[in-house]
Amino acid sequence: TGNPKTGEDYGPAPNIDHRNESIRNDIKEWLNYLRDEIGFRGWRFDFVKGYNGVYSGEYVEATRPFLAFGEFWDTCSYTDGILEYDQRNHRQRTCNWVDASG
Repeated sequence: TGNPKTGEDYGPAPNIDHRNESIRNDIKEWLNYLRDEIGFRGWRFDFVKGYNGVYSGEYVEATRPFLAFGEFWDTCSYTDGILEYDQRNHRQRTCNWVDASG
């Protein structure tokens, strides 16, 4: 709907404008339908690097699933093709997303 992105691009999937309140309300309504009418008990949020964690937190808060988790793939640090011992930056990016999600 025209708002700036809040995360990284992912070519195979459309960009959803999570900043748009109407879209967020539709997502929450859909999740509640899946929980109440279909019997889903949890959510798996795909490619959560594609949007700010605050939105996943909002969806979980509004729908109260038994379990929810996000798929956060991140790049580790390598030197000459060898995994570096110090992965603090990698871990911190993951922690930042978790903190944002509440």
